[in-house]
Amino acid sequence: MYYAFVGIAMLFSAAAAVLMLPATPSEDLSARLIMERTIEAAGGAAWTDAETLSLRGYGEFWPKGTEEGSYIADDYRMWRAFSGERTVAHGPDGWVRIESKRDGNMIFAIGFDGETTWTHQGIVPPDQAAKTWANNFGFGIIREALESGFSLVRKPDEMIDGHACYFVAIISPDGAETLFAMDKDDLAIRYVGFDTPRGWHERRYSDFVMLDNPKWRQARRVRLFYDGIKANEIYWEETQVNVPLDQDWFRYPGEK
Repeated sequence: MYYAFVGIAMLFSAAAAVLMLPATPSEDLSARLIMERTIEAAGGAAWTDAETLSLRGYGEFWPKGTEEGSYIADDYRMWRAFSGERTVAHGPDGWVRIESKRDGNMIFAIGFDGETTWTHQGIVPPDQAAKTWANNFGFGIIREALESGFSLVRKPDEMIDGHACYFVAIISPDGAETLFAMDKDDLAIRYVGFDTPRGWHERRYSDFVMLDNPKWRQARRVRLFYDGIKANEIYWEETQVNVPLDQDWFRYPGEK
């Protein structure tokens, strides 16, 4: 009986010793190495140095955060012209235009021509415009993550939609922190999260395709959340990269 108790005591001691060991990452990869591999998997220089992006698809929106008032936009489009020198994580970069329509009728539109923000209702005052962009923009900063002035921090690994992911925070020169999650299998960017005036904003990406010329990995499904509540879900059906876009297309179409 004595030896049995000794054996049990030794077993519990060994288990306790294992539990006291310091935690170690599942893989010894630095945040920078993960980011380098992520950028290469997304398309490399063709992805980071892209000049324009045009997307067309459809989406479902929950403006009240409930089923009441939800609607489907059967024609949802976004045009981007990148500046290539982005340092502010959660603001407009270059030129932007977004349109949401149903049955040919405009639901909403918003644009930025490099100076002025506007919607289908008119010009937006600068302070309101800054809040609007801060609530929505953040993904594109990853294309600048390896540039001077940016820092990277590896965060604890976690699952996103059933996929094991690396988590890396990008701290941009403006001091903002943006959290990204990359699939451990193929380094697809499955998640971005950041704080906004509206609350904690998350985007979850899935259904990826790779364009060949230029190389560009695109998520065809994007789900957007604020404080855990889904706000909209977009399905991109067509992606075009580096198609020439004139600045006039991004200017306010009405009278200022």
